Order: sequence, then C-alpha cells, then structure tokens
Amino acid sequence: MISSLDQKETKAAYDTRKELLRSFPELYDHERLQTLIKRASDIQQTLVTASSELPNVTVGGDDAEEAQAVVLTTLEGNAIPDLRGVTLYFRAGGSILAFDGETGKLSWRKYVGMAKDLPPVQLEDGVLLCQSTELEIIRCNESDGSVAWTSAIGESFSEPISNKDEIYVSTDSGRLLSIDVISGDAKWATQIPQSLNVGPGVDDRLRRVYLAGDHSNVYVLNSRDGNCVESYYLGHEAATVSVPPIPLLGHLFVIENAGGIACRVFALQVIQQFATLVDHTNQAAARMVILRVSLEVGLQLFDIRRQESNLDLRRTGITVRLLVIFDDLGFGGCIKRHNSFLQPA
Repeated sequence: MISSLDQKETKAAYDTRKELLRSFPELYDHERLQTLIKRASDIQQTLVTASSELPNVTVGGDDAEEAQAVVLTTLEGNAIPDLRGVTLYFRAGGSILAFDGETGKLSWRKYVGMAKDLPPVQLEDGVLLCQSTELEIIRCNESDGSVAWTSAIGESFSEPISNKDEIYVSTDSGRLLSIDVISGDAKWATQIPQSLNVGPGVDDRLRRVYLAGDHSNVYVLNSRDGNCVESYYLGHEAATVSVPPIPLLGHLFVIENAGGIACRVFALQVIQQFATLVDHTNQAAARMVILRVSLEVGLQLFDIRRQESNLDLRRTGITVRLLVIFDDLGFGGCIKRHNSFLQPA
C-alpha cells in the first residue's frame, strides 16, 4: 500500500487493503491500516481540481422539426380536476410526450434520442430534458415545450439533479457541473479523479454537495464554488452506487447494490464545526467522518461496522438515534437489531 500511495495510485492501495482483509479480517481496525486509508483519502482530495471545460450555452432553439411532426392520440375517460395545471411526461420511441394532466390532451412532443434513457427533470418553472444523442440538456417551457436554452455537455452524463437555482450534471469522465437554472450558464465545473455513475446529493443548509465516486470514495464539495473540502473512504465496489447520496437528519445515506435483491445502506454522520477566520463566510464546516453504519436490506441484517475513529459506538444516544432514523425511513421491518449496542458504556 505504501508503494502505491507514494505514486498516488489509490485504487491499487484500496485493492491491496481488500485482499489483505480477505486473508486477515482481524486487521480491519489495525491502526496502521487506518492511517494508510486516511492517507489515500487525503490524496484523493488533492486530485480533485477545478475544470475549465464548461459547456456552451445556446439561448432559445429551433422548434421547426417538432412543429412538423404529427402525433396521433385517442382520449378516453373524464377530466381529472385534481391534476389541473399539472403536466405529465412519458417517453416513447426516443421522444418525450407532454400531456395536460387534467384533460389528457397532448401538449407537445420533443425528440431526445435513443442513446440513454434519462427521464425529464421537473423544475419550479419548466422542465429539463436530456438529449442523450446530442449530449445536451434543454430547458423547456412546460406549457408548449418551447426551448429556453440548450447546454452542450459534450459527453455522456447521468440524470441531472435540480436544486432550486442550480442544476447539477455529473459526467462519465468525472466532471461535475453546476448550471444556473435560469440562464443555463455554468457556475463552476469540478473534475473528480474517478468516473461518475450518478448525480450528487445536495445539502442547502450546509452548502455541501456529496458525490459518490465510481468506487471507494465519497467527495464533499462546497456548493458555491465546487472546491473539495473532504474525501471520505466508504469502500463501495465499482459501479454499485446508482442513486444519489441522501443528506437527511444530520446524516448522509449512501445506498450500494450488494448483488441480487440486496442493498447495503451506509449512514455517515455529518459533523458541523465552527467556521474558521479563513472560511468565515461559511456558517459551519461539515465533516463526514466519525460513524459508519451498514444496513443490508435484502438480507434483513443490521450491522454496525467497527468504528473508523475514536467514537465509542456503544454510547446509547448515538446508536438509538440512528435506529430511529432507519425506522422513520421505513426500514423497521427489515432490521434485525443487536440489543448489545443499546447498552450504555
């Protein structure tokens, strides 16, 4: 591991660790091993850089092709007043069809391509479509489908994440873009040293963006400028995280596909620290260490992993709070509790 880390080959160091633990699982908590993993995460953080590859934006669009298209529909049933003002979207043959929710009438159609099946993203005032063939995202008017702007991402990307005034787009090459929802202009772009399979989770209160890499690491970015404030070693396998991380109740939940019908849920406690003079514009600085919990839903197993810091996992307050969180999320019926962890130290 030391040789790999000296060359900043963190993936090789992670693989060496996994092979070592397969043969000697008792070394999981070994202090030297934990130190090396922390060093690898620190290296990963230094490899996160600002990117100058910003997408080109075109205001408006040519709707001539859609205007000439003919779509035949048949209406059956009665109107639904509860869906008044709601637009429903369906994908058919490489196109997005927009229907009036109350009447069921087709409002408009937009061709988006067959390369990748990405659903429309609802905005506060409009909808975002993903043209997978042209590698673009398009903001459209909800009522008539007219194009407000088009942003040329230039490479394959995951489903965009809409968060108030920002749209986050993660690309296969590891680029994360923050795009202004009104103008379509890129606010910043950050290059992650891994490929990305899914968009980020966003915490508005802490102004943090949580991004799961293809394997091993979760990256914490400042949502205002894209700077990486932390890299955390989670240890997930390659291409196993397919939904964005979820910031909730002071924790970050990362769901990993564990094969078959099982999934593993990691709960990371987010620790707020007072801002320093250097970072005085932040109300609080968030760190994501301290606690990791694994919940294998499909196998009905609740397993509190060994601590990765000096936190005593046996303290009742912390453990019970996490159990309550899982119950609130509907996991109560799938959890096999280990009562020994509920006893005070």
